This record gives sequence, C-alpha cells and structure tokens, in this order.
Amino acid sequence: MYNITIITVFFLAGKINADFFHFLTDTLFYCTVIKRDMAEIVSIEQWEHCKENILPVKSGRKASALSKEFGCTTTDNEFENERKEFERRIEEANKSEDEDTLSIWLEYYEWAKETFPSSNSESLKVVQIATKTFRNNPQYQQDERYLRLWVIYVSIIQ
Repeated sequence: MYNITIITVFFLAGKINADFFHFLTDTLFYCTVIKRDMAEIVSIEQWEHCKENILPVKSGRKASALSKEFGCTTTDNEFENERKEFERRIEEANKSEDEDTLSIWLEYYEWAKETFPSSNSESLKVVQIATKTFRNNPQYQQDERYLRLWVIYVSIIQ
C-alpha cells in the first residue's frame, strides 16, 4: 500500500505520465496477487500417491485442498470442527433476517467438494439439505444460486 501511495504522489506532482503510472500500479497489483497465490503452492509428492482416488471435476481441484486431504496433515477432528463451524454459521444466519444463508450453504458445498475429493457423499449430503431447506422459501425461488444448487445436485446423482 505504501508503494501505491508514493507512485500516486509522483503522478499527481506530474513527475510520471499516466501510462507509466498505470504500468507501475498494475505491476504492483500483479506482484501482490502472485505473492498471495505463492503461499498456496504445494508439492505434488504430498498427494500424488492418492491421485487415483480423486474424483475429477470440470472446474479442477485446489492442490492445497488435495494436500490437506491426502497429505496426512489434517485429522478427522479438524474436518469435524470445520463442519461444525459451517453448521454454526448457518444456524446464526437462519436466526438473522439480514444474513444470506444461501451463500453460506454454497461455501459449505465448495468446502465439502474440496475437502473430500475421493467421494461425493459429503457434497451430496450438503446439497440435499440445502435444496430441501430453500424449497419453500420465496426469497430464493428466483435466485440463480439456488438453481445452481439443483444443477449440482443433479450432476452428483447422475
């Protein structure tokens, strides 16, 4: 953030032209994104021995999630804690009318899909409960995300 401030001051003072200003800010942005993404780089050796047990998905899978599942670094207790955290967030969202419960269910589905790549059973359970939960809710009847849940549900059971 400090670098952007200095570049902006030079631009406003007329010391650099607009093209160079945009070049510098874009470069800093991409460097920040690359630095953030580099934190998630994992070695394939951590999960390669299990790759035949991983169900393929069109969107691909995160290597960090595969490493977490198959790299023997996470216990069942940690998965259970994450599951309970999603259920707690859903419970709180149900109590609050301002909270978007559907977005939490979609996050929960994404977590289940990435965390249990060798089986669809956890993802299926999450999607079944979510579709059943919102079936008679007029707030989400015309919501594209709710339709997406049904499409995911159909693709899992086929």
